[in-house]
Amino acid sequence: MNNRLHLLLLATLSLSASAQVSIDKPIVLAGTNADRHVSGLPAAAAAGDALDAGSLQAGAYRYTVATGSNALTAVFSPAIVTPVAGLNLFARITSANTGAVSIAMNGGSPWPVKKNGGADLEAGDLEPGMVGSLVFDGTVFHLTNARRIQRRTCPADMVQVNELYCIEPLSHDTADLEVASVACGTMDARICTWGEWYFACTQAGALGLSDMGNQWEWTNSTANGPGTARVVGATSCTHASTGPAFGSGPRNFRCCYDR
Repeated sequence: MNNRLHLLLLATLSLSASAQVSIDKPIVLAGTNADRHVSGLPAAAAAGDALDAGSLQAGAYRYTVATGSNALTAVFSPAIVTPVAGLNLFARITSANTGAVSIAMNGGSPWPVKKNGGADLEAGDLEPGMVGSLVFDGTVFHLTNARRIQRRTCPADMVQVNELYCIEPLSHDTADLEVASVACGTMDARICTWGEWYFACTQAGALGLSDMGNQWEWTNSTANGPGTARVVGATSCTHASTGPAFGSGPRNFRCCYDR
């Protein structure tokens, strides 16, 4: 009798007697597809239990109902007390939060829940009935389906035009478009689009913007032609022209910042 067959027989006898089996050799399940399975596995109840394919596909072990509002509590089966990096869980929310949120699982210590790369949750980010997708990075859980995007605040040297972008109140000295683009990029900003420039220009007085409508300024619009760029504002908010994007001479420019 070869070693594999002997091990299979021992495993069969041990399993039939409900005993624990310790095998230090590979088990080869030969035959047809119908023969290549282990039957009788109950649903996993502890962290070390075997998980059958049906339970893995259903994913019930990663889903639960979370109670509480800011201090969430959840019970998973099998129990999860200390999460590991990469763990992705799903929790149905029962109450709206009113501030920063944490979650404790199966009686363990609470873990912070963050959004948008590390920001605290704000009131209303969790709504009753929503299913939160939580990914653990080793330190905190990240809510990957936060209800809303957290807008960035404008830099200190820029003015908020609306909820989408900010603009510099003063233009920069003349520069080639390439140099101007790099200058804005070093500020985590960019050359304003034609539409953004025009919209800000029409509100220049209220926003405290200077030199809009009395000098040519670069925009990042292509002017509907390859290698060309739109310049605006020589005499008014509506004054626009086109020119080569490179080698056409320097223009004034100002940067816009995405919120």
